[in-house]
Amino acid sequence: MQQQQQQQYTQQQQQQYTQQQQQQGFTEQQQQQFTEQQQQQFTQQQQQQFMQQQQQQFPQQQQQQQQQQQQQQQSTSTKLLATARAAACSGKGETAAMASAAPSTPRRRAGSYAAAGTRARLLVLLQLLESAAAAAAAAASAPRAAATAGELLAAATTSGCCARSSTSHCSSATLSTGEKE
Repeated sequence: MQQQQQQQYTQQQQQQYTQQQQQQGFTEQQQQQFTEQQQQQFTQQQQQQFMQQQQQQFPQQQQQQQQQQQQQQQSTSTKLLATARAAACSGKGETAAMASAAPSTPRRRAGSYAAAGTRARLLVLLQLLESAAAAAAAAASAPRAAATAGELLAAATTSGCCARSSTSHCSSATLSTGEKE
């Protein structure tokens, strides 16, 4: 009887021990799974927050870049217009001064050469204005960004010193519109 009782007791002890071990192993697995789930959730939350921040910041950055580009284009076109206005006014002054000379003198021939040089400079400025107007029309959404070089030169010749000059003085401004002098 005693041996049977001892055997039963030892078997019970072994069973309890194995059950405890199994329970401990199961709880360890649960803890690992729980920690893994927590880590996954944390990383997912971090990724979602990062994506949301990127999505919010991206349109703001694009708007800032577009505004900077538009400001640069406006300042460039303003500088080109001022340069063309100054060149057109100075060119007309040279042409009028040469036209006042006598036709038979060598000074008249020199005046025609100077007028031709002024026209060449104006044509170069026209090409610069056309390229600037094309770039502004492609990048900006404003309707006045597509102004042609003829409009810009017409604005330049009808303002400033040219607006106060006589019509024969500013007759070379019609070169930009394709008319004859």
